[in-house]
Amino acid sequence: MSQPLTIYYSARRFLLTAHSFVLDRRRAPYRRLAATLLIATRRPFHLEVGQGTKLTAQAALIAPKVLRRRLSAEHSDIAIIDVPMQLAEYRTIELLLRHQTVVSFEPERFAPLLPRLARAARGQLRRSEFASLHQAAVRLVGGAAGPATVDERIARVMAALDRMALDEVRLAGLARHVDLSPSRLRHLFCHETGSTISHYARWVAVWRAVNRWSPGQRWTEIAHACGFCDLAHLDHAFMEVFGLAPSTIFDPQQVRLVQFPEAAAPSYKPAAVSAE
Repeated sequence: MSQPLTIYYSARRFLLTAHSFVLDRRRAPYRRLAATLLIATRRPFHLEVGQGTKLTAQAALIAPKVLRRRLSAEHSDIAIIDVPMQLAEYRTIELLLRHQTVVSFEPERFAPLLPRLARAARGQLRRSEFASLHQAAVRLVGGAAGPATVDERIARVMAALDRMALDEVRLAGLARHVDLSPSRLRHLFCHETGSTISHYARWVAVWRAVNRWSPGQRWTEIAHACGFCDLAHLDHAFMEVFGLAPSTIFDPQQVRLVQFPEAAAPSYKPAAVSAE
């Protein structure tokens, strides 16, 4: 991985900027519960995803749950913007990605974002700009953000998972909470969110760990507080979410972090309960 990096994060939103960035996960590809928008303002980047799909572009969008294998962005001045499936912004690009692993765009489409991305690279992005950057990026991809809705029962399960430590999550208890059988809940949750309950629970727990971190705090203590059985368990889940180890992201010699911790965690707007 090339240096330096600047990473902004808050309430499950993530933005990475770098002059050069290389991430080779071909031996251990990973999946994310987010669509990922990549924008290079200088040289094109080289991407490998899925079952070996290769792409060279200056702007591209990777679908959620697609295997991420390799990204090489040498001297590209690249920005990486995650749009998690659980955010309202994602619903506006869901159809675009339904049958594709990755979509490329002409870089001129994202010209309105360049001033904010330049400030982001210098570590100067303000809170309001960071919050609006995701929405602006999604609009430029192809739509205006609207309220995300899911089945009311799944919204309640998601809210419950947001309050639980990872080691407290039990399928049977969640099913009783919404008067469904475990098998029906498992199927409905995956249908409504595109994620298994266990994968979503790990994703929530990793973000809880990230937002608990402060300089000098031990990761072992954070792991246990968030319900991971040990530090190795947290490290594995962290790599699953970000593609990078916490020792890399929270190393001030490698990464400049900008955290906006008080932002509220996003949630779905419940839809009408569908008929069984």
